[in-house]
Amino acid sequence: MASEPVTPAPSGDPQSGASPASSGPARPRGRGRGRYTPRRKVCQFCVDKVDTIDYKDVTRLRRFISEHGKIEPRRKTGTCAKHQRRLAHALKRARHVALLPYTAQHILGQGQGGWYQPPPFMPVPPSQGTPIQAVPTPPPAPAAPPAEVPSSEPAASEPTT
Repeated sequence: MASEPVTPAPSGDPQSGASPASSGPARPRGRGRGRYTPRRKVCQFCVDKVDTIDYKDVTRLRRFISEHGKIEPRRKTGTCAKHQRRLAHALKRARHVALLPYTAQHILGQGQGGWYQPPPFMPVPPSQGTPIQAVPTPPPAPAAPPAEVPSSEPAASEPTT
């Protein structure tokens, strides 16, 4: 019983775990559950080096609110703990001054039927909804007759006796 040298199996062999078409590393065979390791989320405020979160920056804050009007959790947005606390405070301030909705009823009850509602200070682009129309200005008032210039002579309206 001589021991024979062990040679690696060819790439098409089912024992190696890799198919001829795959060029990646061999995976262990077994009961795969279809799980994958998600890519680590990065805090957008840390990437942009934002120290203070402005509650008036509605376009940035809208990304962190769900379609039901709830504040999205850290595990979903990837925000760090420090910025999540500041974000929650800014979102609550923006809701208080009516820049952002409190609930989904406020979102959908606007009559537009959609999620995005521009804040009152932003004009609506012509491609969305009703176009912006200029308010007609009233016609100018007719010119008043020229005012009489008082003369330096005394007026002769009453006779002096």
